[in-house]
Amino acid sequence: MSGEIRRGYIARRADVAPARRCDVNATGSGGDGMDAETARYCIDQVRKFDHDRYLCTLFVPEAVRDHVFALYAFNVEVARVREMIREPMMGRIRLQWWREVVEDAPRGNIRRHPVGMALAETVQSFRLQAGPFDRLLSARELDLGEEPPADLAALE
Repeated sequence: MSGEIRRGYIARRADVAPARRCDVNATGSGGDGMDAETARYCIDQVRKFDHDRYLCTLFVPEAVRDHVFALYAFNVEVARVREMIREPMMGRIRLQWWREVVEDAPRGNIRRHPVGMALAETVQSFRLQAGPFDRLLSARELDLGEEPPADLAALE
């Protein structure tokens, strides 16, 4: 096997340069009008709570990466509601707040929350419809109940 160097379980050819390390801009690109601090917050949330999606998003073109992080940070926020509440009503209130963030975003009525601001920028930039967000929020609302779904049909 001339020309190959064995490192662990990965064989690399000596005549091929190693791939460049893919890393997110250290401060968030702040592209498309998104505030760099807001973008950085979303990146940090996704890295901390959804590391697999964080790693995958590093392969997204930099021009839209902050927007993808905003969407994933929104998912992190609504997924964590169940963990953060003691009573289902408190979770419903939080999810309703996120519904209002999504509904108000196209009109430019932006909430003072880093993920809400990033999400509003993304919704406006790409003219995203509220339907998929509402379905996600409805599914998360079902997570608030104590009883698991009775069968697969009830889950869908």
